[in-house]
Amino acid sequence: MIRPPVRLRSNEVVTHLFKPSRKHELPREYREAVLRSVIERAQRPQAPPITQSYLEQLQHLDSRGHRVLSVYLEIPEDPRMRMELGALVEDLAREHGGQSEELEREVGLVQEFLRERQEWPGRGLALYSCQPVSFWQEYWLPVRMPNILRFDAKPAIRPLVAVLDDYERYAVLLVDTRQARLFSVFMGSIEEHLEFLDEDVIPKSKKGPPGRSETHYLMHQRWHLKRVVDKLDDFYERHPFDRLVVAGPEETTSTLRELLPDPLARRFAGSFEASMDDTAASILEETLAIEERLEREQELELIDELIVVASRGGRAVVGVDDTLEALLLTRVHKLVVAHGLQLSGWACPRDQYLSAKPIDRCPWCGTQMMAVDDLADRAIQKAIDLEGLVDVVGGEAADRLRKHGGMGAVLRF
Repeated sequence: MIRPPVRLRSNEVVTHLFKPSRKHELPREYREAVLRSVIERAQRPQAPPITQSYLEQLQHLDSRGHRVLSVYLEIPEDPRMRMELGALVEDLAREHGGQSEELEREVGLVQEFLRERQEWPGRGLALYSCQPVSFWQEYWLPVRMPNILRFDAKPAIRPLVAVLDDYERYAVLLVDTRQARLFSVFMGSIEEHLEFLDEDVIPKSKKGPPGRSETHYLMHQRWHLKRVVDKLDDFYERHPFDRLVVAGPEETTSTLRELLPDPLARRFAGSFEASMDDTAASILEETLAIEERLEREQELELIDELIVVASRGGRAVVGVDDTLEALLLTRVHKLVVAHGLQLSGWACPRDQYLSAKPIDRCPWCGTQMMAVDDLADRAIQKAIDLEGLVDVVGGEAADRLRKHGGMGAVLRF
């Protein structure tokens, strides 16, 4: 979808980027570049879906030595509160501790972008900007995001990793003895794809032709459910999903589960009572409850197994130092991080050697180490760069992991 044009106020687009009290004067070439960027952004299609490949593209962004501004925002429902988002970004930049001219320019562009918004197509916003290399990417999310600002050599991707990890793609099949409706659920949003009515099935309350028995009726019900499963299987081939939820009368959903082929049966996540007249909103609410329960259960199992295997000297480690060492030795298959972990440290700008302890120079290449505010985010970036998996856990699982430093890993060898 092409976004509507941004309302441009001639040179005001540039002059309003910064408050008059700021000391830095914008070079003419930068002013022109900003103006071009705003115009181009108005005609740019939406960002690609958040996938592992998309995160890898962010991770490998060539900023040519410049820092990248990463901003995550929760979008208020009240339009009056949205007017304060620009001030919020400035406050986050101040808390970040940076007063550089480069940071002020990036923040100013984000403020102008927020000021010019006419549509707010999401409850959360992920935004990345590095104007010296003409990079700008915005991503509207249907879920709330924490208010975060980072200004570093690489985009801060941990919040996006958490979103991708927490929100698997669900298919929801609502079915009864004659009809079926098929939905997909991802990141708190629901979309209906199919509504199916089996005309060959005569309702049980009506009398059929002479000789029609209860057995005959049940046979037709089973044929109906088989046709529904075939349509579900076709949908899975065209639009793969991670989990399957079945809704409807208990007797019908139980029979349908028996008919699922193995690939779909393995993805079954739960069921609930529903009728064909239920709204998409009510279907979404029930599905999200199943999703939340399943996610928390899986996270607890993962953390408990991680701690046990690490204590026995198996293919797992817990604790910041051991996890970072395993990362540097490319041994990590899956990095596990507690949601909201606040951890500063040091990183080598040349080979991305990471340390939670103060080090003057990189032990590998001798380059001067630099302080970083979010060591956990650097670890996530390195794991993705090494084609490893990442799991950001929350709730009780995060609490258990924090007792072991808030970080751990499943090892390749």
